[in-house]
Amino acid sequence: MKRTFFTLLAMPLILIFIATSCSKDDTLFDELKGTWSARDFYSTVTATKDFSFLDMSTPQGWSGEVLENNVAVQNCVNRFYDNSSPYIFVNKDIIILLSSKRLIYKNSQFDIVLDSQEAINNGKLEAEFSFTYGSNLVNLKVNLTAPTKEVKAGDTFTIYGSKENLAGVPLSELRFMSPTEIKGKLTVNDIIDNFNGSWQVNTDIISLNIKSVAGQIQYRQDYKFLLTESNLILSTESAYPQSRIFTTIPNENITNVMHHAKYSH
Repeated sequence: MKRTFFTLLAMPLILIFIATSCSKDDTLFDELKGTWSARDFYSTVTATKDFSFLDMSTPQGWSGEVLENNVAVQNCVNRFYDNSSPYIFVNKDIIILLSSKRLIYKNSQFDIVLDSQEAINNGKLEAEFSFTYGSNLVNLKVNLTAPTKEVKAGDTFTIYGSKENLAGVPLSELRFMSPTEIKGKLTVNDIIDNFNGSWQVNTDIISLNIKSVAGQIQYRQDYKFLLTESNLILSTESAYPQSRIFTTIPNENITNVMHHAKYSH
């Protein structure tokens, strides 16, 4: 009788445990479900010594000014984006494509002459462009410089850069369809492809097993994840990044390299 009583007592406990686990999974899915779009890619590192470097992709943008017909352009961001086709986002009306040497001005494109390597490698862009937009003659004078950042040994600091920093393949969009199914978009060499796959979570680790619709990409990757009220952050660790945003920083100058991708609804 005692053995039978123990068995009967254990069964409700097992059911309670299963129900609790399912409830936890469902709660997490309720927080994650829907579409998350990539907003920023960055890395956190720790300095092993005192040094300075060009903070090329800082969200504060490059210093300097842009003049349009000798009048300072307003609402300038002047942010440098480093990917397979680097560009400087001056504001919503002016984007300078460095590698292709093209100017996007109010959704129209123009060929331009500039020293793109000086901008990409040394963080300096000084150029002048004249062109006709509609019936108006436009003259742009650009004088921008990337800031230099000083760090001390032991400092942990953030370096913003290209999406290629995150381990695996850059995921530009995540769509959590169910407690196990995920879909989304990935980017390979600036080409966007859809993917399907599965996801699971163990403590603070989320595992993605995905395959692109075109079938060229298939992999499984573990990420540390942090879910806040408005953001989802996926992170991976690296001994040292093989990305050109760090080419001005010698390997021996940094340690504890973590790559992060921030997503929001």
